Amino acid sequence: RRFPLKTLPSTTHRHETIRQRIAPVGDPSPLTCLMPERGYLNTYPYNYLDELAPEIVEEDFEALVIENEFLRATVVPRLGCRLFSLFDKLAGREVFARPDPILPMPILLRGAFIPLGLEFNFPCGHSVFAMESMPCTFFDPGSGAAGIRIRAWNAVSGIDTTVEIVLR
Repeated sequence: RRFPLKTLPSTTHRHETIRQRIAPVGDPSPLTCLMPERGYLNTYPYNYLDELAPEIVEEDFEALVIENEFLRATVVPRLGCRLFSLFDKLAGREVFARPDPILPMPILLRGAFIPLGLEFNFPCGHSVFAMESMPCTFFDPGSGAAGIRIRAWNAVSGIDTTVEIVLR
């Protein structure tokens, strides 16, 4: 006897605008990261991001969202293309801590760092792109899945990195 196969719903993808309270990071310093006495590693040719605003503002952020019946994954290009949010639809809650407001701290290779989501770090502890806008796009991995592809070329290490987030 044959039983019909249950078909799972496909994943979806969409652009979204997220309104978030954040203490903004100022413009990059004119100084490149060549001064280890400031507590940073040499990350030349990238500049310091150590102008951290004391006030909190509400900002709109473009986001890429992929979703299936179990999870909703959100990537925010302007915040280093980290996996900003992973929402467990069955449990009805965020998987990662998501502070509100977002308060950047001066602890990263170039200064500003935000402790949220999932940051893709390679080849060392934190990425030089943690607070940079990065290119990312949707892609179709096939079989009804949806994906977000993030690409970065690191001028310090010379490494070209691709990260793919896929929901089946």
